[in-house]
Amino acid sequence: MTSFIALPVFLLVAIPFATCAVPVDFTTYTSCADRCDTTGHNPELPCQCNQKCQEYNDCCSDYSGTCLTCRGRCNLSYDDDLPCQCNSKCDKYDDCCDDVKDHCARMATVTDVELATFSEDILSNDVNNCGSLVSLNTQGSTCFSCTKDAAPEPLLTVRTEAYQKPTISKLLPLHNNYVFLTGQPEVVTNDEVREETEFLDAIMTTPAMKKAEKFLLDKRLIVSGRRSGGGQNNAAVRDAVQQIWFGLYSRENRTLGSSGFEHVFLGEVKNGQVSGFHNWVFFSKEEVNSKLNYRGRIGTVVNLGAKGKILKHKFDWNNREKPISSMFVGTSPEFEIALYTVCFYARPGARCPVKLNGKNVNIQTHYMNRLGNRYVASAFPDI
Repeated sequence: MTSFIALPVFLLVAIPFATCAVPVDFTTYTSCADRCDTTGHNPELPCQCNQKCQEYNDCCSDYSGTCLTCRGRCNLSYDDDLPCQCNSKCDKYDDCCDDVKDHCARMATVTDVELATFSEDILSNDVNNCGSLVSLNTQGSTCFSCTKDAAPEPLLTVRTEAYQKPTISKLLPLHNNYVFLTGQPEVVTNDEVREETEFLDAIMTTPAMKKAEKFLLDKRLIVSGRRSGGGQNNAAVRDAVQQIWFGLYSRENRTLGSSGFEHVFLGEVKNGQVSGFHNWVFFSKEEVNSKLNYRGRIGTVVNLGAKGKILKHKFDWNNREKPISSMFVGTSPEFEIALYTVCFYARPGARCPVKLNGKNVNIQTHYMNRLGNRYVASAFPDI
């Protein structure tokens, strides 16, 4: 990553808060997008987005519609940088946004049974599944504190056809788009924006993502606008997926050096330790490139029949240990994003009970708050 100028539109607002050698024209920032806060007046900006702006009559024109809304913020934990809240306790503390009932009234109606039905449905409709194209050699068992390498051979053998699946072929170019050290800034080039767009284009039309889109809209986990003809504007789901997975935030030194996609579908290193790394496609490529050493399974492998497996394991990446991790093996990227996204909204920051091939499985998600928005911090099968 070499340039900080070619950021995608949804990240442009991060520039004023990032360290950058390119001079910034603050006069162009006339929107509150990604700027809702209570940190006080910033004289370099032409309009303000803090709680005092209404008192001083210097709010940006979209302040109310951006900062005083629960759109996309339902069940977000309390954040004192926000002028109003959208969680279950806001009534008690009298700090709810005015539209909390419009956007969040049905959040609690997502039942465990509905999550189980949804997860089985998207697994059976995982059209780019590679369960029959990937073989596992789990070898010996190990544990979190074990030092012995219980697996002298690689874990995965992947047939070439797997990498030629439509969505996986669009996933592969993204592997080179990230700096794995969380303390270093991610700078997005035009080519990387194009690759990200092509990947989203590919997954959003698949049955798994279409079913996730319908579930999220039907349950009002994401609230869309309306077209003039009365139909829902389902671009709201794509916009939300793009933001929560590809939006940049900081894990270290206030550096915009991380995203949910990088953390889950690739991997990161913070303070010398491997974090994230929950996708079999990247795992297999790093094994082939001799950058990863699989060291054994932990516990029992969950068999998803012809659709793949779920594995808990230990490995070294670039000579750094990940003492315990888990991942789906053989499932498509759209299946994982669909499942994780629904759990991210339906059970934010908590275990999300699903059912896969008749087996009860928990999905664990974590989120990161930044300037009024919520992003995927991590997502993985908790077995």
